[in-house]
Amino acid sequence: MSEPELIQKQRALVRAFRQATAQRAQQEQEANTRLKREVDTAAARHQALVAAANQELEAARARAAQEMSVVDKAADESRAALGSVELLHLLPSQIPTANQLDFGGTPLTDERKLEASRQTAVDAAAELQRAAAELTSERAAQAARRKRALVLAALAALVLLGVCVWVFQNIQRGLQAAAAAQQVAALRAQFNYQRRGNDNAEMVRVPAGEFTMGSDSYDNEKPVHRVSLSDYWIDVFEVTNARYQECVNAGKCERPGSTSSDDRSSYFGNSQYAEYPVIYVSWEDANKYCAWAGKRLPTEAEWEKAARGPSTSSGDARTYPWGNEWDSAKANVENSGGDTTQVGSYPAGASPYGALDMAGNVWEWVADWYDGGYYANSPRENPKGPSSGQSKALRGGAFDYVQDLARAAVRYGGRPAFRYSSIGFRCAQ
Repeated sequence: MSEPELIQKQRALVRAFRQATAQRAQQEQEANTRLKREVDTAAARHQALVAAANQELEAARARAAQEMSVVDKAADESRAALGSVELLHLLPSQIPTANQLDFGGTPLTDERKLEASRQTAVDAAAELQRAAAELTSERAAQAARRKRALVLAALAALVLLGVCVWVFQNIQRGLQAAAAAQQVAALRAQFNYQRRGNDNAEMVRVPAGEFTMGSDSYDNEKPVHRVSLSDYWIDVFEVTNARYQECVNAGKCERPGSTSSDDRSSYFGNSQYAEYPVIYVSWEDANKYCAWAGKRLPTEAEWEKAARGPSTSSGDARTYPWGNEWDSAKANVENSGGDTTQVGSYPAGASPYGALDMAGNVWEWVADWYDGGYYANSPRENPKGPSSGQSKALRGGAFDYVQDLARAAVRYGGRPAFRYSSIGFRCAQ
């Protein structure tokens, strides 16, 4: 093939790639628009439910007040009637005389007629007392019913409010996830992510060249030194629960040491957290997974270069993947998320090569044995760490650690068999 034909073919490929990228961006924009419409519809529906619940609560309160007014009126009438009877009992002069009473055809003496009259009044008083007791009981029952109605209405309102809050939070998380997905799509086009290995995970290429490794912050990060690496690929995201489950299903990986997380009783194996980083995995677990995927764990030098990029023009490597100034909106650090977050949730914190979550979320196992003084004797080209040791190196910090431990130069060591709720990994190739 002649050189002009090759150039034309390359140009055609570039045009095809640009057209595909534009089409995919348009599809994602349409999907985001549909999601926003659904979110707006759901929000309006739940606002109507809240308004209906408030109206029902006010109506229940009005009915209860009306019932109490009726009961109070009946009780007042009962008390008035009872007072009249008691007054009658205390004032014999108002009791009808024997001549005023009609007891039928049987003649009675005056005393017997008077006694019968008093007994009639006493019976009437007893009847009124029973009626008053019944009214008092009914009033108490009405009050109890009103209290139950108010409690049930309040509980219903609280439940509905809780549902609305939950829906709002999910809507907010959905919008944040949609925005993050859109930013990740832009990074995917910018850095040309490729799916590689048996796990088909997206990886990004780190070109060969030098970078500045270490820092002057802590002894185990000294001295600052220049390192030259060959080109390599590294996972864009931390290995997820879903991908690690595939290795378990294939019989090549052990299940994590726990299926829960710090704030979730069900984590590994729960489809809700399929795209969250796998945790409670040892160095041996991570090494077996990468081997099954046709990859390997990155070296400390490879991990650090992927995290901080090449040196700047002034000769100083960046402190964090995004730059030298801390920004809590770019990493899951200092318990800002309360637990792990879905991989790729902080696209604004991408490294110069397009790798995500290199600061925070979970600590990441790397291939090297850990030695706090290794940098003093580290080879200049493709260093692979000490030949032996007792601990393996961990990099990147985690959600439950302070921001200072999310610096790209931070080094930590852990026993190879150690498992914890904030330790995961990613692979290289």
